[in-house]
Amino acid sequence: MTNTYKWTTPNGAKIEATITVNHITTEHRDLDGIGYEAKCNRWSRTVERMTLNGKPTAMKELSYYNSQHVIIIDRIKRGRVYDSLMAALPADVVEAIFGEEEADMARRAAAAEKADAEYQRNRRAVLNAMNDDAEPYC
Repeated sequence: MTNTYKWTTPNGAKIEATITVNHITTEHRDLDGIGYEAKCNRWSRTVERMTLNGKPTAMKELSYYNSQHVIIIDRIKRGRVYDSLMAALPADVVEAIFGEEEADMARRAAAAEKADAEYQRNRRAVLNAMNDDAEPYC
């Protein structure tokens, strides 16, 4: 799914980025010459094109910095160290790019928590049945 997003930074710079998001559910694997399709759950995000105030940027890389999703625009050399020039992604762009994956992760975590609670409930029942003449185990 490829979409173009436009926003203005707090400093007034106008950014336009075309970002492709792919959800990969199967991939081809080769095992000693035998090919097969394996299930997987990976997300791929690529910034196809990006402009800053109408000019193409030197870099266009999604990253995560200081608990915020950012897009790296350029690297600036200051002495021996490189600093990154980056722009924070607005909340609506983050939701469009990462929202589906985060919802899927939350759904999987809830299902795992529910399965673990059921397992622990059954485990307690078995332990209590084994100690039926003693005090309850848990």
